[in-house]
Amino acid sequence: MHLWHAIAALALASAEIIDDNGVQWGVTRAYAEAKAKDCLASLRATAWHAQTEKALKNHAFVKAAERGRLPFQALQRFVGEQRFIQANDAASFAQLAGSDWRPTAAGLLDLWRNTPPDDLRGLFGTLLKGELAAAPLLQRLIHATGLDYDAHGRSEDGTFFAPEPRAQAYGAYWALLARDGKRAAAAAAAAVNFPAWGDACRRVLHGLRKDDKMAAELKKRGLAEYQEGLAFLAFFAEPLPNLEEMALSILADDFEKNGACELIQDDVRTLQAYEVDFWDAVWKPSHHASRGEL
Repeated sequence: MHLWHAIAALALASAEIIDDNGVQWGVTRAYAEAKAKDCLASLRATAWHAQTEKALKNHAFVKAAERGRLPFQALQRFVGEQRFIQANDAASFAQLAGSDWRPTAAGLLDLWRNTPPDDLRGLFGTLLKGELAAAPLLQRLIHATGLDYDAHGRSEDGTFFAPEPRAQAYGAYWALLARDGKRAAAAAAAAVNFPAWGDACRRVLHGLRKDDKMAAELKKRGLAEYQEGLAFLAFFAEPLPNLEEMALSILADDFEKNGACELIQDDVRTLQAYEVDFWDAVWKPSHHASRGEL
């Protein structure tokens, strides 16, 4: 009898819920959770994920930073692109979290000017809180790299920073996921992609901490404490607690409603590709990273 009870329990945990007319209404929670774990494992086992991991591991920007040879212009480009990305990502995470919060007009370029919303929970609420916490840290680097020379955001050379379209594609795609309510795809992308972003930030951080030439460049522009000025990178170098568990919960919610891993794969793959594009763009900006005269 114990064997039959075990078999029945296993069947219940892994069975689809089908009514007397043969209509499938969903699956059990245990089955959905198992599917969620299988989905993340499958995404991480794809060839495109392996290619992305390899591209980021060997990226010229990261390796130059590790050797203490990152050009000042490359760090400035990284910081400038992040300035535009940060508020956009915050708005996307708020929408995915079901919050009405959005950056104010004054805080659309400088996220630190915004007041954090209350009562944020779950994965996307946590991501939004993270972006808001990192905003004043990024502001230190904005000033230290000469990208906020006056009240209008003019750079120290008298021009305005022109974002590179390739660098901004990643954040733009997050906005599409938020607009379309693709919470499962967004959760899977976070679980699969964010560790690679964090690892790149960690390696760049460790390299910059030993880069005396870069320290001198930033101190020349008014950054009193060089190590504190790198706090933005240090923030993202730390793994996000419970990222995997929060992502799995959202995926399981989707799979309970007949979601499928095949339906989210392209979104995750696209975001992975745009992650590489971001690093390519901050290392070698194209001609699109400059404005013409109006």
